[in-house]
Amino acid sequence: MVSPLRSSSFEWPTLVVIGTTQRDSLDTNTIAALSLESSQLAEHEIKLDTGDLWQLRLVNQVLWVPDEASELQLRLCVCAHASLAGHRASGPTLDSLVAFCWWTTMEKDVQFFVDRCLDCASVSGGAPRPLGEALHSAKPNGLLHWDYLFMGDSKTGDKYLFVIKCDASKLVWLFPSMEATAVFTKDCLLQWFAVFGVCYEWVSDQGTHFKNQVMAVLQHVLGAHHHFTTARCPWANGTVEVVMRQLLRLFRACLSEWLMLIMNQLPSPSLGGVAPVTAMSGRPAMSPLDTIILPGSLKSATLAEIESMQRANIDQAREALDAMHKEMNATNSLKRDRARKAHNKKRGMQMAQFVVGDYVLYQDVWQHHRAKLRTTWCGPAVVTAVASSWLYEVKNLITGDDKEAHASRLKFYADKSLHVSEDFKEHVAHNSEGYEVEAIVDARYVAAKKAYENSWEPAATIKEDVSVTLKKFCAKKGSSAIIEQIAKAYFTLE
Repeated sequence: MVSPLRSSSFEWPTLVVIGTTQRDSLDTNTIAALSLESSQLAEHEIKLDTGDLWQLRLVNQVLWVPDEASELQLRLCVCAHASLAGHRASGPTLDSLVAFCWWTTMEKDVQFFVDRCLDCASVSGGAPRPLGEALHSAKPNGLLHWDYLFMGDSKTGDKYLFVIKCDASKLVWLFPSMEATAVFTKDCLLQWFAVFGVCYEWVSDQGTHFKNQVMAVLQHVLGAHHHFTTARCPWANGTVEVVMRQLLRLFRACLSEWLMLIMNQLPSPSLGGVAPVTAMSGRPAMSPLDTIILPGSLKSATLAEIESMQRANIDQAREALDAMHKEMNATNSLKRDRARKAHNKKRGMQMAQFVVGDYVLYQDVWQHHRAKLRTTWCGPAVVTAVASSWLYEVKNLITGDDKEAHASRLKFYADKSLHVSEDFKEHVAHNSEGYEVEAIVDARYVAAKKAYENSWEPAATIKEDVSVTLKKFCAKKGSSAIIEQIAKAYFTLE
């Protein structure tokens, strides 16, 4: 039950109940009576349900609870820990119980009870996870990272910046756009490929403008590999997220004098002091001083001399680029290793070791917009597959949906021996991401926005929250013109 102390079915552990339990235990265990003492207090002389008088037994001046009375012990733990007791840690909970009663395994049982308290586990923090390896490339244009950055309204109508970053050279190309779409993403990538050549390794998040049929066709035609990072884990694509943070800082600080290519002209510490434009193309970085015209004289040369100098310069540039790329790769690897080791040495760092069948609490897996006073952790959910030490597939106990989740978004709750009752599921649903949608009834136009909505919720929101339910609804009532438009906008018609 969600709140045992507020439930009419909860049986309070009264002195009569404790006395009855003591009498029943001593009837079968005469040895325990030798270490007990009878209370001399008047309030400890109680009348049992049978009408007999019973003097409560004490151990070290507190009430004795038989070791086999597990149900009574559980109810005592609930009273000392839940509701107005404040859901405190195991130490204060144990102190409250020790001042009132005693049984042999009290300390161990209280620790287990507090660890399994779903209310406490849903609001407490999880263990920090060590960093793993991300995808990287040793050569320029060997691996591309990209993402959209929302910039807000502008005079030109553009709201987004599409950011493409080369992993090895750190070269960044920015494309302003009015909206984040798959077609615009494709056009920008083709423009990059036309300038620098086709890159066959891509990394992005799982946004609908990246994970769709348009991008799948482009990937298939080029024979490329598209790696999608885990949802709700921006650090998994940290190579481009760093650029996002720098862009926002730069726009906020230097909005009036922003130069679109200034970042590519500045030396990068991770490249050993080489500018990204130099690492990518071999050209020296530009400077404001380059606009100063210096006087010079023209030199005459034959066509053969020009061709000879061009070949020599090309060979020299190739050798210089090869040497620079080796040095860049060594510097990059060293910095990443140092940063990873420094992070993994932090206090409390633990590697996740979940196995199939474990029950885990989850955070920001099915939904990431939550009210301020809602619980931090939801669930539990059950682990159904292990992809790696960082990626797990979990199943929602309420909806039955499977989802891939990062280890940092999961926290151990119980092993596979956990008994999942209907009351337990009600508690899980009570602290889940939001209200459970049983069915979608109908759809209608919104006159003010001229958009498609269902039951006062935008179709886009319903698609994100209950995608399967919306798809079934569209398939069932697809004859409506409005519903056909929703299906075309959000699903591939079969």
